[in-house]
Amino acid sequence: DNQVATDRDLSINFFLSQADVGKNRATASHAAIQSLNPLVSITVHEGCAVSQPEEYWLGFDVICVTECSVELQRKIDRIVRPKGVFFGCNSFGFLAMCFVDLGDNFVWIDKSEGDTPKTVHFVPLD
Repeated sequence: DNQVATDRDLSINFFLSQADVGKNRATASHAAIQSLNPLVSITVHEGCAVSQPEEYWLGFDVICVTECSVELQRKIDRIVRPKGVFFGCNSFGFLAMCFVDLGDNFVWIDKSEGDTPKTVHFVPLD
């Protein structure tokens, strides 16, 4: 995240406080996010994600990006998919989107008994 925290961010990012206004949002949120699970190492990137070479993304097991274009999210996901997990999220006021790619080796087992699986079709917006 290469943006600084504003008063508006305080209403949508519960990891920020008034003291963080004017600071980089990622850096200001780091300690609170890290405290959620001290067994996981959180790396903050303050620069522009677009300018990072492919090798940069391959250095992580899990990548979570926010406020990136769908095109950039697709690019990063294609790079890390063979070895990692990708989360891409954007919010637009009351609307939000989240894309999760847990890779080819992820297996989900439905333990519901007798429930009929539901099928949902999504129409691409782009």
